[in-house]
Amino acid sequence: MKNFERIVSLSTLILFLCCGLQTFPANAQSNPSPPIVVGVSINESGSPVVNQDWPMLVSVNIMNENAYQSNVLPISLTPAWKNSIHFIVRNAQGEIVSWPFHLIPKANENIVLDSLNYARVGFYLESNETNQILAGQYILTAVLDSSAYPGLGSNLLSARSGLVGVTISNNPGSLTTLQKTDKDLLLTNLNILKDDDQNAMEYLSGILGYNPTNLRALSLTGYLLEKEADYGGALYAYSKGLDIFYKENPGPVEPPLELLKAQKSLLYKLDTSTSFVVTLAPKDSIHPAYKLGSQFAYYVDNIPARDLYMERGKTYTFYLQDIPATDSLYFSTSAIGGGQEPYTDGVNGAPVAGNDTATITIGDNTPDVLYYQSLNNEFVGWKITILEHGNLTSVPEIKAKQLKGYSLSSAYPNPINSTTRIHYSLPKAGNVRLTILDIQGREVEILVNDNKAAGSYEVQWNPQLPGGIYFYQIQVGEFKDKKKILILR
Repeated sequence: MKNFERIVSLSTLILFLCCGLQTFPANAQSNPSPPIVVGVSINESGSPVVNQDWPMLVSVNIMNENAYQSNVLPISLTPAWKNSIHFIVRNAQGEIVSWPFHLIPKANENIVLDSLNYARVGFYLESNETNQILAGQYILTAVLDSSAYPGLGSNLLSARSGLVGVTISNNPGSLTTLQKTDKDLLLTNLNILKDDDQNAMEYLSGILGYNPTNLRALSLTGYLLEKEADYGGALYAYSKGLDIFYKENPGPVEPPLELLKAQKSLLYKLDTSTSFVVTLAPKDSIHPAYKLGSQFAYYVDNIPARDLYMERGKTYTFYLQDIPATDSLYFSTSAIGGGQEPYTDGVNGAPVAGNDTATITIGDNTPDVLYYQSLNNEFVGWKITILEHGNLTSVPEIKAKQLKGYSLSSAYPNPINSTTRIHYSLPKAGNVRLTILDIQGREVEILVNDNKAAGSYEVQWNPQLPGGIYFYQIQVGEFKDKKKILILR
């Protein structure tokens, strides 16, 4: 169900619930209609045209009719409510025809329809099945049998959707790039619904091969990579999609909400994680320590040079995967590693190699900055920032907030490979110095160095720097704040 919810947007749900009301004649009062609204979406379209030999994806959405009222009487569906759904399909002559719909293979669920909860279930036809349907106009109705809601009484009619017109079109044969993309995205979604993520990823790889700027394909790629815990790959896919969007839509009226939500959700997950998978791989040219120390680096959840954030009082676990003893992981107060300045308080199992695990418990006396490093090689690991109890922002950000009225907002988009925007606000006039720092804290570019009046400002930055991790820092009198930014090349 969660996969299907990701594929069909809430706006589609509202559209079909609004048009899904079913009216009944006045003389049917002995069998009144239930307070349930049923809506249908076909291939995410309000006026679906389904080509023969293309899959058909159907979402049935079920909602309490009084969901938007202040006092809602909840309606409980039976555990097998999905099996109480069927379709009535009529052709242009009004004759009932049979379409062999398949229920999305998900477990049955207990559903209570109220102001917060609705039900959604998916059905599909395979490409070879739509190929057997004659081209023409059809009308489809979804029916939820009264056996799904016995608590409302046995004299109720079945709940029905409104009439949904469906056009079955002849197989177009030769496809344009847009048509091929649309078909392959449908096949991708179908495989996701069937829990065949490998086949879905193959379709997405194909789309990005001939249509590399397709945002939907990038979003779904990120989603599948995130499911596989390939957070580095997922973050790259989301960030690439955002970068493409802003290149094609400078100054948009609305941002790409789906991509932004996915990226921010993943970043939050990464920042608050308490367990990590560590692998070892060659450094690539965007690694900030590319020319320093070892040619190899630790990848944490498939992210090289990943900053970790740990709160005092919590325990964190590192799961190693095939780490050789020559690169055994340890914790250090040294940014260089290679056995320097080992840190052992609260540490269990380190140095650690192979496929073993190590843990570290962050105590009140733990330094504000640690590093996960290789015992035998330099510049393999990266930085751990220690936060106070319950704080999800860094110590510099906490101090900055105490200077009421000053702010430095997160760069947007971030990561970037072309253009980003940085916002800052001043409660009073002052000399603003906004600079870019490299990973070693050296100033590499000055964005602003001027007196500014009180107000809010935006700086557009087109970096000409090599890929890697940088910081943008603002200083106005006693106020100073710094945030990280990642440049992709």
